[in-house]
Amino acid sequence: MYRYGQLFVNVVLQFIMLENQGFQTRQQTLNCNVSKHTSPMLSHLPTPRNKFLKFFRVLILLQASIGLVHGQFITHGPVTGAVGPDSARIFIRTVFAQPFTLEYATDSSFTQGLQTISSATDGQLDNSKILTLRGLNSSTRYFLRFNFGGTLDNFRGSFKTFPAPGQVGDYVITAGSCQETANMNVFLEIPRHNPDLFIHLGDWTYPAYQLSDNYPEERSLVEESWRRRYAEINMREMMHHLPVDYIYDDDDFTEGGSTRNHHVPQIIDSTVFLQTYHRIVEVFIPDSVRRNVVKGYMDFFPHYPLVDTSEGVFHRFTLGNAEIFFLDTRATASPPSATLYRDPQSALYSFAPSPDNTLLRQRQMDWLLDGLQNSTADWKIICMGNVFNQSERRYIDFGLQNQLLNIPSIGSPFSFATAFSNNWSGYPGDSRRLLRHLDSLQIKDVFVLSGQSHNNVVDDGTNAGLPELNASGLSVADRSLSNQMQNLSLFGLPDILDSLWNGGGNGLGNSNLNNGFGKVQIFGRDSARLSAVDEFGETLGSVLLLHSSSLTSNAPETVLLPWALVPNPASQMTEIHLTALRPKLRYQIVSMLGAVVAEGPVNQMKVPIDLESLENGLYQVVLSGPGTWQVLPLAIQNTH
Repeated sequence: MYRYGQLFVNVVLQFIMLENQGFQTRQQTLNCNVSKHTSPMLSHLPTPRNKFLKFFRVLILLQASIGLVHGQFITHGPVTGAVGPDSARIFIRTVFAQPFTLEYATDSSFTQGLQTISSATDGQLDNSKILTLRGLNSSTRYFLRFNFGGTLDNFRGSFKTFPAPGQVGDYVITAGSCQETANMNVFLEIPRHNPDLFIHLGDWTYPAYQLSDNYPEERSLVEESWRRRYAEINMREMMHHLPVDYIYDDDDFTEGGSTRNHHVPQIIDSTVFLQTYHRIVEVFIPDSVRRNVVKGYMDFFPHYPLVDTSEGVFHRFTLGNAEIFFLDTRATASPPSATLYRDPQSALYSFAPSPDNTLLRQRQMDWLLDGLQNSTADWKIICMGNVFNQSERRYIDFGLQNQLLNIPSIGSPFSFATAFSNNWSGYPGDSRRLLRHLDSLQIKDVFVLSGQSHNNVVDDGTNAGLPELNASGLSVADRSLSNQMQNLSLFGLPDILDSLWNGGGNGLGNSNLNNGFGKVQIFGRDSARLSAVDEFGETLGSVLLLHSSSLTSNAPETVLLPWALVPNPASQMTEIHLTALRPKLRYQIVSMLGAVVAEGPVNQMKVPIDLESLENGLYQVVLSGPGTWQVLPLAIQNTH
């Protein structure tokens, strides 16, 4: 009975805190509404500070008195981060700013190696505190409890320190991104895999729409965004005993599609004679917004040492014989206008990266390349919020080539161009620099953990350019883009399982669209397995990477051949015109219903194609061969 009463008081206490935090904002809204409407009933609406709320304020004192008997001082945490072989950082938040003592030991009864640190939560930091523990033993589990004036808090925790850098062993890393729904079953499944670490790849809740689209402009909303992260059901219990690392992505940086100084609130469409034209609207984000997000990260997350906070929160650390490089691809990325160019005459977009097109900027890119070059780890893991897969470029091309259309079951192809140009395939300069650096120096055993896509899929590097585990569906509401991609094979694009994620995943060779996470298993210096796992423990896809594999290149670049269809539109005949030949080239003409209506070899610079048997309409001409895959639209206007 006592425990139920304690739970009730805690719930009411949280309600009161949220009411007080939101009072000023709601009062301003109320005053604004009253000024717009003359209803006497509206003008006399009661404020949130009514008798009901006043009554329950008394329970604050009740909470404090109960805490003296059976402690419940901590509201959020403990959360452990920045774990190394001899150190760790611990975050907690309390009801009020107050002193406490952290007690930690190597056994759950706190009889072995008991140590203490005295501190206090800070009212200027939303009643929170991050403590740093040093002088720890490697590969050792430590147990945590918190003493408030002689009363132990109910919330306890534990964590295991990492092995010494370079120590060869078997390790498990779990990862994921994008959580926005009430279904948090995935955080019940992750601990069953006995991971050493959980890496959150971004969109840890969606404050850009769950709070306010300009939430970083208000410190109180930044604080609330962190309270929400640490209050996620099932995840909060998982973090009591599992170290976590994290960097934001777009929806928890500022807004969806956000970059260093811009976000895209909308794309304006206008239809002229059944053709839809588009205009991307960019809104400038002042530096102060980015600084607020970075400051919130530094104040409320137990992070690793950061390299240069003026350029983001990127950092690195080791786990045994693996080294992890965690990139910040939001605080440095250039806006869409540096990737997609809109011709003022035709009002059409083209893929034309400007000299300013960059995802990492110079400082972070140099840090990454130097770190990879000097790393002595057997495995180098690059973590990032957005997708690395280089083969996504074909979806940008498809979207631009068909940007005026609206296709049944697909929608506007232009959405593919805007969505995928937000990933690494939209930043070819940075992609080439990274991949060529790895190739030229023969840096091997590098793979990627990424987020953003709302799917859990994996590729062995054949399509992605580097082996990649895209872990991006912890708790998502929308998989519309991936569903649309499945339908693109009807329009001449290759099957996703063959051409994008050859290791499988959500909906690839299966009908499993459950939430899930990524799992990395490192087996010494022999191999590493990258797996996509659903919320019930079923493996959706997996690839095994052999250490120092026999791949001769990390970067199988797609060769873009200049070519044209002449004439186009055409009636009875058109020709493929090439400027250079490659071996084993073929063409296919694909109808808008996905049927291949003509095909043949391309073994000369000009290849005539007979169109007399084809109906009038729009088609796709696919030019494919080793290292290339390109599409052009073809309009047929026969008179028969």
